[in-house]
Amino acid sequence: MARAERAIVFVTSILLLLIATPVWSAVEKRSLTDADCIKCHRQPAEHINKRGGAHKTELDCFGCHVAHPPLGEAVIPECSECHDPDDSPHFKFDNCAACHNPHAPLEIDLSVVSPIKPVCLSCHMDPVRQMERYPSAHAEMDCNECHQRHGEFQECLECHSGHSTEMNYADCLRCHSPHAPGRLQFGSSGVKSKLCGSCHSDQFEQLTDNRTYHAELECVFCHKRTHKVILSCDNCHGQPHDSSMHQQFENCSKCHKGPHNLRN
Repeated sequence: MARAERAIVFVTSILLLLIATPVWSAVEKRSLTDADCIKCHRQPAEHINKRGGAHKTELDCFGCHVAHPPLGEAVIPECSECHDPDDSPHFKFDNCAACHNPHAPLEIDLSVVSPIKPVCLSCHMDPVRQMERYPSAHAEMDCNECHQRHGEFQECLECHSGHSTEMNYADCLRCHSPHAPGRLQFGSSGVKSKLCGSCHSDQFEQLTDNRTYHAELECVFCHKRTHKVILSCDNCHGQPHDSSMHQQFENCSKCHKGPHNLRN
């Protein structure tokens, strides 16, 4: 083979090699799977499997780590590339990693965040509005005094003494909203009269001692939905006596000294 022909073959081979190399590299890159990453990076995989959220269900490792080694700004995109600040006020905050581990974005340690209320307000507007509308000692506290981790909270009895030794956390919530604790609201059932009696002891003792029909009812049967609401007698009893009796005694309490002590 002539020297010129050998040169042509050599140059052609080099060109083919240069052209093929990126193709084979791309094929090799595409052939990697999360299972390959886990061989070395086991801990991040365990985190994302437990608390990965959409990072687990919507992405694979290569959704964020676009090259190897997988650390460093050059190979990890900014959070805002997916979490558009225009989509939510929450995405406008700097330093996402202060709260979020990208491999466990749902496991948020709020105890280290300060100031915390603006961050919480960006998603949880209703609780903050409740605290503003119904001021209480809770409204003066930072959110992370009760919520050290996102989605978790202290039980009321960790800070407060119960109205009764029989109380549990569920009993507190029957009347009190943690974000507006002074605004008592409840249904017409499910609240034990003993809990009411811990503050309203005189009325409770009268009711239980005289054993009239009212004693068989829970307090919230008459005091419905909101604290200090009192039904009128005729809401339940209508006009039980003839009209002449009601004309003479317009107020039931003229005879019945009180709804808690009907016999006196």
